Amino acid sequence: MERLKFANFLWEVRQSAGLAGPGPNRFDRRNVSLLPSGALQLEVALRDGAWTCAELTTIERLGLGTYQFQLVGHPELLDPQLVFGFFPYPTPEIGPDGTHELDIEFARWGERTKPCGNYTVCPTTLGKPATTHPFPLNVTSELSTHRIVRRADRLIFSSYTGHRRLGDQAGKLHEWEFAGELSQAAMPLHVNFWLFRGKAPQDGQAASLTLKNIQFIRA
Repeated sequence: MERLKFANFLWEVRQSAGLAGPGPNRFDRRNVSLLPSGALQLEVALRDGAWTCAELTTIERLGLGTYQFQLVGHPELLDPQLVFGFFPYPTPEIGPDGTHELDIEFARWGERTKPCGNYTVCPTTLGKPATTHPFPLNVTSELSTHRIVRRADRLIFSSYTGHRRLGDQAGKLHEWEFAGELSQAAMPLHVNFWLFRGKAPQDGQAASLTLKNIQFIRA
């Protein structure tokens, strides 16, 4: 599997042999690239007659602390089929899919009228529903910052206009706090850009988003 260095992390870039979740979609390493500026670009693109998506995962496992990414782009203008995700995700020995995961997602789940912001917390065991907090994301410029503060007793999700330093509360667009069942596990961090239910973009156009930086500070 191809690896790259970005934002002081070593990442594995996903290349699927065929259709795979989420979606299902085809994941192509060519859709993850470092720009001359040092920023990371993710694409959903039509390649060899098929729509392809992007995903990368940290080698390092991250636990309690503050997670933050600086985005360049307008997530509120994404096609309704497109999904961007930033999420700690469990390895098999921690738990199955649908458990432990914590998400910031920009997605309308195929419906243009839905809000594009989504904060989600999965339970630590199967059989319980995830808790999702959808919200409208009204970004006033192409620069935004998004954050998860992960503590032993609660989670604080927040989004900001502009590129903000860790801890900076200026330009806050939205915040949500969760104090229910919380995973304490250290997990790899995933970032992906994919198509809901594997369906082509409704506008038929390729798309990209750019990450200027990703930061993590341990608690």
